[in-house]
Amino acid sequence: MYYTGDPYINPKSFDLGANQWISSADVDSIGDNTNEFLAAYSDYKAVPVYSDPRFKYQVSTLNPEISSWKITRYTTYFDGYAAIDLGHNQWVRYTDIRMIPGTISVNAGTQLVNSQGAPTSTIQMTGDYKVFAAQKINDVFHLKLGNNNQWYAFGF
Repeated sequence: MYYTGDPYINPKSFDLGANQWISSADVDSIGDNTNEFLAAYSDYKAVPVYSDPRFKYQVSTLNPEISSWKITRYTTYFDGYAAIDLGHNQWVRYTDIRMIPGTISVNAGTQLVNSQGAPTSTIQMTGDYKVFAAQKINDVFHLKLGNNNQWYAFGF
């Protein structure tokens, strides 16, 4: 594949072969969210919702009384994630929400807290841990790695 512009920062177009060029704006991929992300977190904000992954028409906003949204699909462009489908072509901008990973790597010795923010224990073994939920505890974003005594402070 040939390209014009810097291929790693901002390609302008791609040659698919036989001098068939397409704009980098037209290169994307839509993937099903099977295990990569647990949810999208809107932080109780009325995030704009669009009818398509290119954000042509705003059709509504997310309910600000809800913070966690199921992700059904996502688009990726050359430079990363761009749009998240919350189901039935309800697309939000990746930059307007926080993506909650399905698993997270945590180092041994990392402090865990309970759902009120009090220290409970530490991670005993470095590794990848399944994420069960996400919420703010004392204005700090946390991921639940087990029961209500196993919340991990997670920075974005």
